[in-house]
Amino acid sequence: CPSLLPSSQQKQLKDLATDTVKCLGFKDGVFHVEAKLTSHGPQLIEVNARMGGGQVHETNLRVWGIDLVEETLFACVGIPSRPFIP
Repeated sequence: CPSLLPSSQQKQLKDLATDTVKCLGFKDGVFHVEAKLTSHGPQLIEVNARMGGGQVHETNLRVWGIDLVEETLFACVGIPSRPFIP
């Protein structure tokens, strides 16, 4: 579900996730990143080069209109992902 955190804190978490994936050398694909916001700022819990499990696919499709299976297949054949994250 969409976050209830203020946009500034959401940005901190998003920046941590994208910076971590880039630091690991990934450029394309679907990634499962878990982080939490603590009193010391955002903290990484885990990162994996795969779609998240459970209801992650269905939730992203219903909330954001993004099909993570489709995006994974697109990445495999070099089709740019949506949404673009610089």
